[in-house]
Parts: sequence; structure tokens; C-alpha cells
Amino acid sequence: MADYINKKFNHLTVLSQIKKKGIWYFVCRCDCGCEKTIQAPAVKFGHTKTCGLKGCIYFKKSYEGRKQPIDCVGQKFNHLMVLSQQKKNDKWYALCRCDCGREKKILAGEVRRGKQKTCGEFSCEYRKKLLAQYYAKKIKDCVGKKYNALEVISHYMKAAQEFFLCRCDCGQEREFYAWDVRGGYRKTCGKQACVSKIRDYLYMNTDFSGRKFNRLTIVSQYRDSKKKITYFHCVCDCGTKITANACTILHDQSKSCGCLQKEAACETVKKSPPIVTLAENSSVFIVLTKLGYRKDGRKIGVLYIKDKRGSKGYWAAICKFQKGKEKHYRYNTYPEAEKKRHELQEQIFIPFIQRNKHLLPEDTDINYFLNRNSEIKFDWKQHEESKKGAVSTKNKRSK
Repeated sequence: MADYINKKFNHLTVLSQIKKKGIWYFVCRCDCGCEKTIQAPAVKFGHTKTCGLKGCIYFKKSYEGRKQPIDCVGQKFNHLMVLSQQKKNDKWYALCRCDCGREKKILAGEVRRGKQKTCGEFSCEYRKKLLAQYYAKKIKDCVGKKYNALEVISHYMKAAQEFFLCRCDCGQEREFYAWDVRGGYRKTCGKQACVSKIRDYLYMNTDFSGRKFNRLTIVSQYRDSKKKITYFHCVCDCGTKITANACTILHDQSKSCGCLQKEAACETVKKSPPIVTLAENSSVFIVLTKLGYRKDGRKIGVLYIKDKRGSKGYWAAICKFQKGKEKHYRYNTYPEAEKKRHELQEQIFIPFIQRNKHLLPEDTDINYFLNRNSEIKFDWKQHEESKKGAVSTKNKRSK
């Protein structure tokens, strides 16, 4: 590269040249005194004229010069008459009056360049005319043409959008958005019989034998005439032979014989922390979290169960611990159920945690979980009344 040191481009003077990853950079000093590293082509060809910092007076002057608007007040662009111009958030807006009578603020550049031709309101008659002209140019030659399995019979406007009336290969006639048909998003009439017919035609007239999808290699295929389903005989990478629905394999819903899911489950178990390690068919950490109280002060494991027939109910002390030790005790009041729950904790939960304490982190405090939220007073009578009220309102609605 030629020597550009001490040369000046606009407001930048080159101090040194650096090459990084095959690209040349200039270390430049701006006329404001700041130094900055800029790509060499941007400096040479004038794309970057100053250091670009906010405090640079030369950058401010050039920026303000670029942002000066063109006076368009009193001029008309398409269907918009410019009434005034206003600057907001470093952007210039034009207050325009549309031929339909509405006034609206629009970006001045979009009005001048013709991007915005009307006020843009849904009920604007000039907007509707422009849309009709636009759609007429794009869609007038589509009648009689065929897109996939759909043949266009006619087209019409509906709610400011273009629709096609199409006839499918199966004989059904339906209307669709014009752009869905032309873009290929709609290929058939959408009826289940039509979709399955085209899908079966594709499966039966295409030989998939020898092709591999994820971990499954297809050996052969056959058609079940009764169920009207195509099946693939496959061999997994692990050596297992399976028969699966062709649709599930082609759409990546079946990726293996089941070995992939087992491997993923083993990896999650390896990555899981020791607090979720099972002991005696139960998780030590989950049992530990069932010792304290809830946020409202109610004991964990004590529930008020409503009677579906009437407003009566009962308090239950529940102990869900392993399959053979699930217990359910009924009481008329909350204190009785809470007392029974404490007894179950001392008999079952706490001994289990002490036996398997080595699975928990060393700094685990069992007393914290036992007394968590215990200082909150629980108004069990009010809770019971609220549950009864919910039942009564449901019964009234059902009547």
C-alpha cells in the first residue's frame, strides 16, 4: 500500500498505517484534536470525514447540514398537500392534508420520495384506488393459470384484499388469499381427503429405500390399504429394526428407534445436581421442601377439601411418600390436621432425610426448612369460608 502518512483527507490527518486481518487501517487525528483508527478506504474515498464523536464540532456541523430539510410547504406530492414541517427526535415530519380531507403527520422524506401517497387510513378512497391499481397489475393475468393443484377461476377484492376463487384437482372450489396461492403457501384445497391423496401419491411414487433420515435408514416401504397409511421398514444405527409411519419419519417426528431419547435422558441425569438424586424411590431435596409452611402460613401437606354436593368440607393431612406409604387423614378443624401432619413428619420425613443427608450439600440447614414461614399466622376459618363461598356461587350458576 502507498504511503499516506501526514496526508489530510477532509478533516482527518493520517498519523500511521496498520494492517489487521488483511484490511488496512489509518490512525487519524481529527481537526478537533481526537485520534481514531478508521478503515483506509473509508478515509480515502471520503465516506468518513471526521472522527464522528459527539463532541466533535466538525461532525456536528456536517450532521446538521445533512439534516436540514427541503422546504416543501405548499407543495403537493401525489394526494398529499404539505401544510407545515416539524422536527421531532432528530427527524423531520410533514403535516399533510390528503385529498380525502384528513390531516396526518408523516415523515417528510417518505412524502417527497413518493413512498407515502395518501393518508393511509383504511377508509380513504384514494388509498383503495391505489391498491386496486396495484393488485390489478399483479393479478390480472392470473385467471386461468394453475398453481400446484389449484386452478384460478376468478379474482375479486374483499375487505381491501385480493382473493382467488380456485378449483382443486379433487374437484373442490374454495377461496384463498391471492398471495398465498401465488407464493405456494396454498397448494391444495385443504380438505383431508385431498391432502392425503397427494401425500400418498408422493410416498408411493417415490422410492425412499436406502435413504437415511436422522438415525433411521429405510429398507422398504408398503401401503396399508385399510388404514390408508404408508409405512417404512427401517434400521436404526444401533441395529434395531422398526416399522414407522412414513409421515413421522419424513417430518422428523421419529428420529430413532428410541435410543436417542434414552441417551438424552442419561445425559440429563449425569448433569443433574446431587440434590435431585433419588434415594429409596424418593428425591431427598423434594422431601426436604415439604417440611415447612406456605407463604400464607398454612402447613404444607394440609388441605381443605370441598364437598361437591354441598357447602361442607373437611381438612386433610396428606402424606405422599413412596407408593406404599401414601396416607390421607380427615379432620373437622385445621389445628387437628396440622398436629397430625407434624406427627407424620417426625415419623417418616425427618428420619428419611437424616438417613440420606450425605446427598444434600454440606451447608444445608434442616431447621430452616422446618421453620420456614412459621411466624405467619394462618386464618384457617376465613380460608374455609372462602372455599365454601366459591362452591355456593358455582352451584347458583349451575342452577
